[in-house]
Amino acid sequence: MEKIILVQLDGGQERKIRRMAESKKIQVIVIGQGIRDDVTVGQLLDASNQDLVSDSQNKIPGESLVLFSDVSEKHFDKLLFEMRSAKIDVDYKAVVTKTNINWPLCRLFSELDREKRQYQSSIK
Repeated sequence: MEKIILVQLDGGQERKIRRMAESKKIQVIVIGQGIRDDVTVGQLLDASNQDLVSDSQNKIPGESLVLFSDVSEKHFDKLLFEMRSAKIDVDYKAVVTKTNINWPLCRLFSELDREKRQYQSSIK
C-alpha cells in the first residue's frame, strides 16, 4: 500500500500534502513533535502504533521530513512536482528502502543531513 509519512510538518504544509496524497488514494500518516529518536522507520509505517512520543530528551531534531513508502513512480513524480509548485518547504524527503526500514529515526536524520551537506559542498 502506498503511504506517505509526514514528520514534524507545520499544519499548512501538512494539509496541502494530505490533499495531494489523498487525491491519489495514498495513505497519509502524520507524526508530530516529540517523537522518540529510537523509533524505527518501520515502526512509523504502522499507523496504529501509539508509543512513538516521549517526554524525555531523546527526541529527533526539529527538522521536517516527508517519507515515501511503496509510492509508485508515477505518483512519486507527480507529488514532488506538486510540492515544488505549491512551494512546500520540507527539510528532508526520503524513500523507505530495505536498508533504512530498520534504522532508528536519529540515524535516518543523521544520514539525510550528511547527504545534504555533501551535496551542498559539491555544488559550490
